[in-house]
Amino acid sequence: MSYLGRDLMWDRTITGQRIGYDPDAPTASAEWVKHNLNRVRDSLPNGYCGRPAQQDCPHPNACLTCPDFQTTPVFLQIHRRQAETNQRLIAQADAKGQTRLADNLRSVQASLDRIIPALEALDKDGPGDGSS
Repeated sequence: MSYLGRDLMWDRTITGQRIGYDPDAPTASAEWVKHNLNRVRDSLPNGYCGRPAQQDCPHPNACLTCPDFQTTPVFLQIHRRQAETNQRLIAQADAKGQTRLADNLRSVQASLDRIIPALEALDKDGPGDGSS
């Protein structure tokens, strides 16, 4: 498998699932170009937006709860730091009785709790492991 194919094989969604990509498909090169053009357009501090370029985002700043969010092990430390900060914010919101804020933060935490182990498994396996 080419480096380009391995690059897409490492991408994960907020559920920890691998991005659908068949490096042996006749359209593999076109898929890779389309995917990476979106990355240039919508780079985030902790991953990439996988929403097609022709669609507007209805939920700006809610990336970790968006099904179009994609990330790789490169961002693992950022996700870990965000999870630590988010847990503190949940505790503060709970202490202040800010139920809606705490619930929103819990949704983000649930995504982080799925993303982090999926990226840790990838990071442990190393590049080029196409087994999952």
